[in-house]
Amino acid sequence: AAACGLAERRADGGLRVRCAVAWPTGGGLPMVATSERVGKPEDYEELSRQIAQELASETVSSLLADPADELFETGGKKEQASPPGGDHGHGGGGGGGGASGVEEPSPLELLPIDGATARVKADAVDATGLTRYVGRVCAVFANGGGALVDVNCEEPARWLPERGQEEQPRLTLGGRVGVFCAREQRGQLRAFTEKPPGLIQRGTGERMRLEDLHAGEGPFRAVVVSRTSAGVLVDFNCEVLGQLVSSRQLARGEELRVFISGTDLAAGRCSVSTQKMETKVQRMRLKEVSAAVAGCTPFQGTVKRVTQGGAIV
Repeated sequence: AAACGLAERRADGGLRVRCAVAWPTGGGLPMVATSERVGKPEDYEELSRQIAQELASETVSSLLADPADELFETGGKKEQASPPGGDHGHGGGGGGGGASGVEEPSPLELLPIDGATARVKADAVDATGLTRYVGRVCAVFANGGGALVDVNCEEPARWLPERGQEEQPRLTLGGRVGVFCAREQRGQLRAFTEKPPGLIQRGTGERMRLEDLHAGEGPFRAVVVSRTSAGVLVDFNCEVLGQLVSSRQLARGEELRVFISGTDLAAGRCSVSTQKMETKVQRMRLKEVSAAVAGCTPFQGTVKRVTQGGAIV
């Protein structure tokens, strides 16, 4: 089977997510199933989940059907015959095309790879960057933008090309690749084809938990482990990598000291900065801003929203 998807921002600020799945059939022409959802950009995970459930139900039902039977006919789906001695509870009705008595397909379960008996949870994967896993490339992003690597985990690890690296590894769909893993956020792994830089003399103690971190705390020793188009990630001895918010140009492997900018316990991630954030910020008055503008004084702000006409800072 093959799948493709598209996400686009609408003029009203909403998000449209579309996906199509095609799989071969015994009749010659492939079967194609499509699904589409429209919602808010922050709800992209829920939109994707709904699409996956809808397409999985239709795809699996078709793949499990007898290849000799027609999957569709005029008036609705054709009901599959029960095996000898079996009772699927479909009843004896015909031609009505109703859904009564038809059981919902059970959720898909990914089979383990490389002879493993089961897949492991993301939290059970060694995310210290010390263990090399041999994974399988299960998706390749367009224009060399990265790939997803299956390391026999419930979720694939995301690999992105590092900026400033002269030779980038060429990952091909279905190919095998050795990767080291770090936890980008809880339940989400980042893959590296080279061992990520580590903190010197970090020790062997437990890493800090997100629940124990608060905005403004620090400084913490950190090292840059990734610098990609998605941003800069640093290891500061926390259970997850920190998303660095800074205008400095940092190189991979460079050490620095960071402060906690904020934590998102629901998403399981955190952001850090090279400067300590003040807990209470005195807001400027408009006349103060006007005087500063007249004197060509620059400001440093936070982008709150991006629109078609510009941005709100």
